[in-house]
Amino acid sequence: MIPQFKRGRSGRSSYCARGLAIFAAGLFKKVVIADNLAQFVTRCSRISMPVRLTTEWAWLATLAYSLQIYFDFSGYSDMRSGWRCCSASGCR
Repeated sequence: MIPQFKRGRSGRSSYCARGLAIFAAGLFKKVVIADNLAQFVTRCSRISMPVRLTTEWAWLATLAYSLQIYFDFSGYSDMRSGWRCCSASGCR
């Protein structure tokens, strides 16, 4: 057991730094991109019937909703992967 302590933790800090970078990228996807797209989609879906939503805006809202779902789940997956990479390297 003593030789393990003498060896130290070489190389683990780079894994932790990489994990934190992946986590930050995922957090950016969720907080900045997905949440802003959600605001746009919500505004488009709340347009009342007298003011009709044009076909172009309906397609844009559909595309925005698809991208919102993608960036939300992609961001969560990146955050989880980054956290696992960081915690596997011994960074607590």
